[in-house]
Amino acid sequence: MFQFSAMPRPIRTLEDAARHGLYIQAECLPCDRKALFFSLDLTQFVHPSRSIQNVPFRCKQCGSRRLKTYVVERDNERIREAVVWRPMRMKW
Repeated sequence: MFQFSAMPRPIRTLEDAARHGLYIQAECLPCDRKALFFSLDLTQFVHPSRSIQNVPFRCKQCGSRRLKTYVVERDNERIREAVVWRPMRMKW
Protein backbone atom coordinates (compact mmCIF):
# COMPACT_ATOMS: atom_id res chain seq x y z
CA MET A 1 0.00 0.00 0.00
CA PHE A 2 2.70 2.50 1.01
CA GLN A 3 6.12 2.68 -0.54
CA PHE A 4 8.97 4.35 1.25
CA SER A 5 11.87 5.32 -0.97
CA ALA A 6 14.02 6.37 1.99
CA MET A 7 14.07 2.96 3.67
CA PRO A 8 17.50 2.18 5.12
CA ARG A 9 19.56 -0.34 3.19
CA PRO A 10 22.72 -2.13 4.19
CA ILE A 11 25.89 -0.57 2.81
CA ARG A 12 27.45 -3.19 0.57
CA THR A 13 29.16 -1.35 -2.28
CA LEU A 14 31.64 1.49 -2.59
CA GLU A 15 28.91 3.58 -4.17
CA ASP A 16 26.70 3.19 -1.09
CA ALA A 17 29.56 4.13 1.23
CA ALA A 18 30.53 7.15 -0.90
CA ARG A 19 26.93 8.35 -0.98
CA HIS A 20 26.89 8.46 2.82
CA GLY A 21 30.41 9.93 3.13
CA LEU A 22 31.84 6.93 4.98
CA TYR A 23 35.39 5.65 5.27
CA ILE A 24 36.80 2.25 4.30
CA GLN A 25 39.27 0.64 6.68
CA ALA A 26 41.64 -2.03 5.40
CA GLU A 27 43.22 -4.29 8.01
CA CYS A 28 46.07 -6.65 7.11
CA LEU A 29 45.46 -10.05 8.68
CA PRO A 30 49.14 -11.22 8.90
CA CYS A 31 50.70 -8.03 10.34
CA ASP A 32 47.68 -6.13 11.77
CA ARG A 33 48.48 -2.91 9.91
CA LYS A 34 45.42 -0.69 9.39
CA ALA A 35 44.77 2.02 6.83
CA LEU A 36 41.80 4.34 6.46
CA PHE A 37 40.54 5.62 3.08
CA PHE A 38 37.76 7.92 1.91
CA SER A 39 35.26 5.78 0.03
CA LEU A 40 34.79 8.52 -2.56
CA ASP A 41 38.53 8.45 -3.35
CA LEU A 42 38.45 4.69 -3.89
CA THR A 43 35.62 4.96 -6.43
CA GLN A 44 38.06 6.75 -8.76
CA PHE A 45 40.20 3.60 -8.97
CA VAL A 46 37.71 0.78 -8.40
CA HIS A 47 34.28 0.40 -10.00
CA PRO A 48 31.67 1.92 -7.64
CA SER A 49 29.42 -1.13 -7.78
CA ARG A 50 32.16 -3.36 -6.35
CA SER A 51 31.55 -4.93 -2.97
CA ILE A 52 33.47 -3.43 -0.06
CA GLN A 53 34.91 -6.83 0.86
CA ASN A 54 36.28 -7.27 -2.69
CA VAL A 55 38.28 -4.05 -3.00
CA PRO A 56 41.81 -5.10 -4.03
CA PHE A 57 44.35 -3.92 -1.48
CA ARG A 58 47.94 -4.93 -0.82
CA CYS A 59 49.67 -4.30 2.48
CA LYS A 60 52.49 -1.81 2.09
CA GLN A 61 54.41 -3.27 5.03
CA CYS A 62 54.37 -7.04 4.37
CA GLY A 63 53.01 -7.27 0.80
CA SER A 64 50.12 -9.57 1.71
CA ARG A 65 46.80 -9.47 -0.15
CA ARG A 66 44.90 -11.02 2.77
CA LEU A 67 43.11 -7.94 4.04
CA LYS A 68 39.81 -7.46 5.76
CA THR A 69 37.91 -4.36 4.61
CA TYR A 70 34.94 -2.79 6.29
CA VAL A 71 33.01 0.48 6.54
CA VAL A 72 33.84 2.96 9.29
CA GLU A 73 31.94 6.06 10.32
CA ARG A 74 34.16 8.63 12.00
CA ASP A 75 32.77 10.96 14.62
CA ASN A 76 34.90 14.07 14.21
CA GLU A 77 33.84 15.50 17.56
CA ARG A 78 35.15 12.52 19.52
CA ILE A 79 38.14 11.47 17.43
CA ARG A 80 40.30 14.48 16.75
CA GLU A 81 43.13 12.93 14.74
CA ALA A 82 43.07 10.23 12.13
CA VAL A 83 45.40 9.50 9.23
CA VAL A 84 43.42 9.08 6.03
CA TRP A 85 45.32 7.72 3.04
CA ARG A 86 44.55 8.84 -0.50
CA PRO A 87 45.23 6.29 -3.26
CA MET A 88 47.32 7.40 -6.19
CA ARG A 89 47.24 4.24 -8.26
CA MET A 90 46.34 0.62 -7.76
CA LYS A 91 48.34 -2.33 -9.03
CA TRP A 92 46.60 -5.62 -9.73
